[in-house]
Amino acid sequence: MNKKLSSLETLFYMVIFLLCLAGFIYFLLSVLQGNTGSLIGLIFTLVLGGASLYQSYINFMDNKVGPQTLTGKIDYIWKSHGIFSMGKSSYFKINNKIFLIQNELIKEISKENDIKIIYMPFSKTIISLEKI
Repeated sequence: MNKKLSSLETLFYMVIFLLCLAGFIYFLLSVLQGNTGSLIGLIFTLVLGGASLYQSYINFMDNKVGPQTLTGKIDYIWKSHGIFSMGKSSYFKINNKIFLIQNELIKEISKENDIKIIYMPFSKTIISLEKI
């Protein structure tokens, strides 16, 4: 993974978090003054700010730890229809770790194959996948 791009992405999420924090304080002060209509803005900035803080933490930890390598046989493969996804999502479990994988890649491997994957440990982003 490109370290410069990942650092830029982490910075982007931190900026979103700081903007949401400012909005949260603004809406909190407004609610404390008796404006109950600001509860919607308070909840929105809380959810968006929490999600961006979590994403920036994951990116920071991926950069700190670096890519990991995992080899072994696939324990389990399954497909799922997510609520907000536009299609099927494919997952596989190897050595008690679950990864989301693109449908094109899952067609090339089966449970009998030994595979080697290089991935980022916190986001579980697969960098490369190969049969052994």
